[in-house]
Amino acid sequence: MFNKIKQFFRKEYGVIRIELLVAALVLVVFTVVVMWAIDEGVDLSVYLKFPKVLKLYPFK
Repeated sequence: MFNKIKQFFRKEYGVIRIELLVAALVLVVFTVVVMWAIDEGVDLSVYLKFPKVLKLYPFK
């Protein structure tokens, strides 16, 4: 079943594979969530272990 779907995507789109589409979608969703959290003023350094990196962003 999954191989048929992958073959369909390879036939239809050639270079673009379903794995790349899924990876791009996950990356976009993650980026949107992080940007929304920064905009809302959530301190993400509590949840993530990168306090030095996150201090570069201007929190409200």
